Amino acid sequence: MRFARHAFIVTLTFCLSVCCSTYTFSQPRKPVEVAGGTLSGRKMIFVAESHSITEKSAFYNSLCPYLAEKYGICNVVIEAGHAFAYLVNSYLQHGDTTIIMYNTDSTSRAKLLAIRNMYNSLPAGKKITFYGMDFERMEFAVVVRNILEANKVANSPLVDYIKNIPDSILYKVRMTPTQSELRIEMYGRARELFAAEKATLRNLVTTNFDVLERILENPTLESKFSRRDRGMHKNIITQLKDKPFLCIVGSMHTTYRRHQAYPSLIKLFTRSQPENEDKLTIINLVSNRKYLITPLWSKEGAPQVYTSGKEGPGYFTSNDAAMDHAYKYYVSPGKYTLVHKKVFGDMVRKGNHGLDSYYIFFGDTK
Repeated sequence: MRFARHAFIVTLTFCLSVCCSTYTFSQPRKPVEVAGGTLSGRKMIFVAESHSITEKSAFYNSLCPYLAEKYGICNVVIEAGHAFAYLVNSYLQHGDTTIIMYNTDSTSRAKLLAIRNMYNSLPAGKKITFYGMDFERMEFAVVVRNILEANKVANSPLVDYIKNIPDSILYKVRMTPTQSELRIEMYGRARELFAAEKATLRNLVTTNFDVLERILENPTLESKFSRRDRGMHKNIITQLKDKPFLCIVGSMHTTYRRHQAYPSLIKLFTRSQPENEDKLTIINLVSNRKYLITPLWSKEGAPQVYTSGKEGPGYFTSNDAAMDHAYKYYVSPGKYTLVHKKVFGDMVRKGNHGLDSYYIFFGDTK
């Protein structure tokens, strides 16, 4: 059965819009300021986020244009696959509403509209482009199908396979992320079929073959989850090479304290290229006054979470007065302030391993 467009719902899971909330996405863009440091000369800016911080979507809609206009950083890497990034860029750059068709809930559509409004507010030459780095979700089936149809490819095993994915399976897999077996199986099969007929498809697909190739040869695989950061690293350097970028990613990918066998994204950028330390900055998102939502990694590779009041190698600060000071001076409804770690002395997230880093404080979410 060929799946109907209206039945396949793509939920926003990447960092700009994950997490439904009641936050007003249409609010005016806030100014961004830097306290205690400068981002000048930084070519790789990583945002270490907790996916549960509700205000982060609005923050990114201010941070992205700030970096584009002030520092010329117009490349935004997101924790999503190449297919999702392609759909977002098509919507922003060409008005392609495919992604809107698959996001039927009002919250997701409001977030997409806010992103497009932010994009349209940027001057020519400062427009942002999104890049995927993570494993493919079910958006891959939509993009592959659309590219093959646009190029009028028929009598292809890959075309037949994509067309015959049942609606019920697509819906179930997308809406039940913990049941990844079917998603892994479907993507894996499409990947195998593409590899088998790649030479033929290269001649048939005259438009967007590179997109097809990028999606179906993505080095970040859900089936090899322990090597996820390695795939992300390869995707970034392959797509962007020496171009400056902003990378929005979960905080566990930005800590230096990871098991040696499973290095984090940050460790991969600095271990093999120590010179990157002078180009790299981490922006840590902090919420709930005394709570830095930061999964760090023990020697066994298990995630650990520390609060300000607990002892441990990854705590932000054990000094409540310092945290109260941060919230008194750096949380404002009218602006976003990035506070350099030197403002707090040694009381910072030790998982950053001495790398240049900032903190953005959000109001209580209790």
